[in-house]
Amino acid sequence: MGQMELIDRTLSKRAKREVMRLMRSYGTLEAIIKSMSVDLPEQSMTVNYNPSEAQRSNQFNSGVENIVVMRDSLLQKKIQKEKLDIIYESVHDDQRKMWDLRFIQDYTDEQTMIQMNLTTNRKKYFKEKYELMGMIADAFYLW
Repeated sequence: MGQMELIDRTLSKRAKREVMRLMRSYGTLEAIIKSMSVDLPEQSMTVNYNPSEAQRSNQFNSGVENIVVMRDSLLQKKIQKEKLDIIYESVHDDQRKMWDLRFIQDYTDEQTMIQMNLTTNRKKYFKEKYELMGMIADAFYLW
């Protein structure tokens, strides 16, 4: 049993979907991070003793908590982008082209194989694809 057969067998459907979601998001992640940064208030989080109107429901809502959640979400996106950048830069040219065509430009596997001139070598295409997906699964602990 080869390495790629092992990847295909051990990566669950849920993990494959998550890997594909991560790969698709790579093209827009920078814009999302910039957009989230713009939404984040510039002010520092300090204690404010000014009285405020009482809450009208039992649901907890805090401005400071909202800022912390936004910052945490932004940090998670930055970490995700950094990991994907490292992988994207470390793969060889065929895998990078595959990533661009299949996951960022959203071509089908058939269209990607045609663009990469691999229509006669499907085995190589899927071997490269599963290897690439395996690297991302490793980086995001999806096994």
